[in-house]
Amino acid sequence: KYDLVFLNSYGEVTCLTGHGHRRWSVQAGSGWSSLDSGSAQSEVSTVVPTLRTMELRVRGGNNVLLSAGAYSANILSPGGHKLESIDFPAMPNLDLQVMDFNADGLNDIVLCTAEGHYGYAQVRHFSTVPFTGLLACLLVAMISVYVSLHGTGNRRVKRGTEVID
Repeated sequence: KYDLVFLNSYGEVTCLTGHGHRRWSVQAGSGWSSLDSGSAQSEVSTVVPTLRTMELRVRGGNNVLLSAGAYSANILSPGGHKLESIDFPAMPNLDLQVMDFNADGLNDIVLCTAEGHYGYAQVRHFSTVPFTGLLACLLVAMISVYVSLHGTGNRRVKRGTEVID
């Protein structure tokens, strides 16, 4: 019933069934390196990767996967499709925090780095379907008014001076 999800240092996210069969695997691009170029402190000791589930809405039950490495984070669907990518301005030194920091009902992501804290907020995108429907109704109303006032053009309306008694 439950799946196991793994994130490795190459940035690959793999989902296995409870019996150990691979359900899906995706190169998310959220990796990190244990090799450091010339400094005494290795990068892996300062980078904290994140792999967790995240609800899109506060108490909404719409879960996605959040995977993060040294330079980017990815939001994955439960089926393994990449929904969104976020590039980091600096390497995280804590795992990503999920909270609603702007009180809009949508969960947001907080990145903690040595340089400061960064917030990534979800933005609501309203559908254009209602606007398109209203525009279509307006067009139908305008055509019906035009036809009722001017007719279809098949019948010519005579003027009062042209009528024979």
